[in-house]
Amino acid sequence: MNKLLTEWNAVTKCKVFEYEYEDEIYQIYADNEGLYTYGENMAILRVEWDDTFSLDEHLQDLYTLVVEE
Repeated sequence: MNKLLTEWNAVTKCKVFEYEYEDEIYQIYADNEGLYTYGENMAILRVEWDDTFSLDEHLQDLYTLVVEE
């Protein structure tokens, strides 16, 4: 299993973030390919795993995708 996925699975806090502009809550999911969430129009927004970057950087990239949507 991917090191970053293992790290994600160990998180015990809520796996969500809130986009305050729209007061939307986005559930964050993970699989062998990366992190993802569903966009406003139900499009999947995905960040693929890259061991060069930390889990925090992946989460920031996913949040950026939400903001840009």
